[in-house]
Amino acid sequence: MLLAPTLWGQIHYGAITYEITINLNKRFPSINQQNTHGFGNTRGQNRASNTQYLVENATLYFNDSVSIFITHPPESMRDLNRTFLTSTQINLNDKMLQTHINLFGEEFTIHDSLPQRIWKFTSRERLIAGKMAKQAITQVNDSTTIYAWFDPDFFYSIGPESYSGLPGAILGLAYEDGSITYFAQKIDTNYPEMQGQFLNLATRNVMTRKHFITTFNEKYNAAHRYYQLIKDMLVFF
Repeated sequence: MLLAPTLWGQIHYGAITYEITINLNKRFPSINQQNTHGFGNTRGQNRASNTQYLVENATLYFNDSVSIFITHPPESMRDLNRTFLTSTQINLNDKMLQTHINLFGEEFTIHDSLPQRIWKFTSRERLIAGKMAKQAITQVNDSTTIYAWFDPDFFYSIGPESYSGLPGAILGLAYEDGSITYFAQKIDTNYPEMQGQFLNLATRNVMTRKHFITTFNEKYNAAHRYYQLIKDMLVFF
């Protein structure tokens, strides 16, 4: 009984693999002609509409005390001069959030409380990674609607990036206009090896979310080619 991967029929630990798809035309329309946002080669181009997509993979590891969401950017983004979110770590006991960002070669760790999101439940369901997930809706910045599909078979409230607050694991996440989607591809219920995934905060610039936003606003404005991408990062956590 003690070695069973689930307790009372629920999943208490494991790893969820996601595919993240970003519609570059929708997410970054003002800079779409600038080499597709500076990301180099992209995958999944629709030739008929000339729509370009950036496709990433990510893994959400979780156990009884912590979840950590790690993105695995494509080769075209594995460059210290690029900007991308690398990992989000949540302490499930005290609901504290640590987000690690590489910003033009400078690394930051944002340490703050987990955002409290207001979810509205619907009666819709969707099959994701072999699980029938239930739909819920929330808003960010009082304007952007986010659709989520969660599975209550998971004991903890976990999900991609900083998204949580639902009774289970979020297996799917999508902006209302389809500009960004997250969908689980694989669920592993073996106990995850997480020791090597934790951040070494001694070598990072550690600050609160408010401090990071102030720093960001002082350095960058809407004309900067990476402004929208950094704004997306701020929305997520």
